Amino acid sequence: MRRIATAFLTLTAMAGPVAAADLALPQLAPISAPVWTGFHIGVDAAGGFGNSRNSFSLAGIQFAPTFGNSPRGAVGGIEAGYDWQAGPLVLGLAADFSVSGVRGTRTAPCGGGVCAGLPVSATYTQKLPWFGTLRPRVGYAMGSALLYVTGGYAYASLETDATATFGPFSATHNGSETRNGWALGAGAEYEFATHWTAKLEYLHLDLGRSSSNWTPAPLPPITNAAHFDLDLVRAGVNYHF
Repeated sequence: MRRIATAFLTLTAMAGPVAAADLALPQLAPISAPVWTGFHIGVDAAGGFGNSRNSFSLAGIQFAPTFGNSPRGAVGGIEAGYDWQAGPLVLGLAADFSVSGVRGTRTAPCGGGVCAGLPVSATYTQKLPWFGTLRPRVGYAMGSALLYVTGGYAYASLETDATATFGPFSATHNGSETRNGWALGAGAEYEFATHWTAKLEYLHLDLGRSSSNWTPAPLPPITNAAHFDLDLVRAGVNYHF
């Protein structure tokens, strides 16, 4: 009986330090994948690369060949949106608005045979001072990373300063219009800190085709028909609530 009691006391004494050591170990919290559900706001900066296809006509007769303009410039803006996650699938809606320094200038010579030997030319400058989009997005979440495609509505302000010369006659047009179109693109977003993500995104904006007219007396009306689209490569930072 004495030997049993001695053995019990010995085991109890050995177990004490072991239990104390167990209690001293830090308790690690389980690591969980980020949940993308919720609102977010953010800022971004981009490079804008435009493409404009233009043609000028006089009384319905095109006097210069269709030619392109390639506006370029820096872009910066803000974004807000909401995402909903179910498993790896993420569905969201984002709205953004940007100010833009995209602009370009071209001079178009007269088309062969159309001008009957007259010195005719058209010079114009196009500027895109601001634009915005409203886009759903569909993404696939992989832990801290999200890959997505997006597309929807786009709108923009397009300013045009044009001058056409017909021998001794010239006409100048300065106009501003709001264009409506569509946007399509893809991107990736990565959580680099709690609530914070960085994104890299490509967007193509097609702002449609429209015509503007002006009348240089005593000539018939001049029509400028232009189709404008824009490619964006932008990086940004979002805060998720």
